[in-house]
Amino acid sequence: MTLSLDEVRNIRFPMARKPNEDGYRASAVDNFMDKLEISYAQLVEEIDQLRSAGASGNSGASDELRGRLEEANAKAESARQEAQQLRVQVDQLKASQSSSASAVSQLNQDKQRLTQDNERLTGEIASLRGQLDELRASSDVAATGGEQLKSENASLLTQLDKLRKELNASRQETAAAREEAEKARTQAAQMTSSMGPVSADGVQTIHVTTSAEASPAVIRLVELATEQAETLVSDARTEAQRRLDEAVGQAERVTAEAQQRAAALEKESRSRAESAETEARATADRVLTESRANADRLLAEARGRAERLTAEVTQRRSELFTALEAERDQLTVKVNGLRDYEDHYRTTFTNFLKTQLDGLSKAELSGNRPDIDSMFGMGNPRVSTPRLDALVDESRKGLN
Repeated sequence: MTLSLDEVRNIRFPMARKPNEDGYRASAVDNFMDKLEISYAQLVEEIDQLRSAGASGNSGASDELRGRLEEANAKAESARQEAQQLRVQVDQLKASQSSSASAVSQLNQDKQRLTQDNERLTGEIASLRGQLDELRASSDVAATGGEQLKSENASLLTQLDKLRKELNASRQETAAAREEAEKARTQAAQMTSSMGPVSADGVQTIHVTTSAEASPAVIRLVELATEQAETLVSDARTEAQRRLDEAVGQAERVTAEAQQRAAALEKESRSRAESAETEARATADRVLTESRANADRLLAEARGRAERLTAEVTQRRSELFTALEAERDQLTVKVNGLRDYEDHYRTTFTNFLKTQLDGLSKAELSGNRPDIDSMFGMGNPRVSTPRLDALVDESRKGLN
């Protein structure tokens, strides 16, 4: 399950309800961090897919920007790994010192700061993706405009070749007609004297009376037709040259416009690429600096808390050992007192038995009933041993 930016911004952790816990529930924070890591991994995968898909269609500036973006992603990934290591260290400290409520609250605050850092990194990466998409779109527009200009240039070149072919054909026809006209003029020059005079309006009248005069008349007609053909060819040549000049001018104008548009698009793309590269480099440096500063600060705080917890644990252990040693000394004194009492009791009881045995050995036998209670230390013995009686009474009270 992935998270959107709104879900990350609107996340609310449940408060801990146990009396020995403070802050948010550790399980809820851990689940949120896991989801955030999954979302970050998917975002990195999407960036890789976009980078692989647009590897063949972008210009050199896009490739350089993509390299900068990859470097920024690598730095962000390094920062994320450092944050993950810090999180592992924090989790270890939390597992080893779960009884400290203040430490748990501080760890939760560290997790929240790491979450905010990851959100900021995600937003900056999304901004870099947007800049890369804009640059790719501008590169596509430039490529499309270049293709259109190329097709227009190809069409104009085709028309120019066609006009050149027509002009060459017209020149060949003109050359052939000129040769025929020269031949006819040479033949007609000899027969000019036999022609009639030319009228004032430029119309010459030919009078043929004999068969001998018919041949020069035909030659003159051919000469006139040749002159008319030369006039038509000259007009066609002028028209073809005019069309050729117009086509060449139009082709040059379209080519100049295409070059200007291509130069403008290239300049704009280069400017955007340089701007995006500068912003990406500045963003990557800033993110790297902030990540390193946060990592160093969190590491220093974690080490300080670990040292404080270690000192507290050591102090507490020393206090416990001191209390246990004092209790051990007290118990040792009591055990020694009990042993002394046992030795004293054994000695006293042994002396009592010896006294009784000595009394029995010295006593005279009679028919009276023996004092069994006195023999076994029961009842009220009729022996004057006040100290022994007091010890026996104390032992009986202790047993009761």
